[in-house]
Amino acid sequence: MIVESDNFCPTCGQLNNTRKETAVGLVKELVEEFLHLDSKVIKSLVPLLFKPGFLTVDYINGKRASYFHPVRMFLIVTVIMFIVAGFSNHQGNEISKSKKQSIPADSSHVKGDVVDLEKDTVYAFNTETLEFQREERNLGVNNANFYWSFDAVKIQRDTLQRYLDKGVTDPAALMDTFKIDKTFFNTIFFSQAIKSQLAGKDKIIDYYKQKLPWLLFSLMPVFAFVLYLFYIRRKIFFVDHLIYAFHLHAATFVIIIIQDLITWLTPLNSDFLSYYIPIYYFISLKKVYGQSIPKTILKGIGIGFFYLIVGFLVLLLVAGIMFLMI
Repeated sequence: MIVESDNFCPTCGQLNNTRKETAVGLVKELVEEFLHLDSKVIKSLVPLLFKPGFLTVDYINGKRASYFHPVRMFLIVTVIMFIVAGFSNHQGNEISKSKKQSIPADSSHVKGDVVDLEKDTVYAFNTETLEFQREERNLGVNNANFYWSFDAVKIQRDTLQRYLDKGVTDPAALMDTFKIDKTFFNTIFFSQAIKSQLAGKDKIIDYYKQKLPWLLFSLMPVFAFVLYLFYIRRKIFFVDHLIYAFHLHAATFVIIIIQDLITWLTPLNSDFLSYYIPIYYFISLKKVYGQSIPKTILKGIGIGFFYLIVGFLVLLLVAGIMFLMI
């Protein structure tokens, strides 16, 4: 029960204030929240970048109030990284496009390309989809050689697309046409193959681009598990490895963001920052796990190699699960 004379609610701690919120008070509260958040960001980013491993050690030791939550930091940095990369790639494409337009056309080159296209067996494969295949060839993809595989049955993408273009989209009917066994997994994957081709290549690419932060997020427990295996004798909690995983990847992504911003906004070469990533990695391992330099280097190489293999397999698995959710 709240007593009117109390300054705060004894249950939830809320200020005992029943007065109507004013516009000035609302703006004041917003500014205070922003400055508090801004202070946390600065206090987290500075040691994250310039004191490898320091933020993780502090966080594990319970000094958390002044720092950004590692999971939230990782997700925000990941999203920012993709936004900055998108802008820088767009600018790079515009520059390359303007350079191509500025080069005078050479009729001999154009004529030679036409001759090459006439001799290309890929273009002769299906004249009905000539323009589509030409686009695929320019992207370095041989569309005629791309096929779906169901047990012993292989179906070329173009062949399935012809049926879909004619309005035949029922999975059961198409499986009968191609003589595919209607097993549980064949039915699921064949339905997804139809969905993906109906959606189109661009929509599939956009779908995975949107899911990239979550794909990277799925790697965090993988990296923590690899760390757990390499430091199993240290009796360190799995969650502590996970905190280090979020901090290390967040720091790596911030370095990549800085690289992209330098390349995007200035004429300077930012490749030298790439060397800081492995240096940061080994220094942070030394700081967090406190082993000798030779042990840290050997374990660091082993962790990186093992993480590369296991992480790739997990990414394939998660990407496959996401494919089933299209």
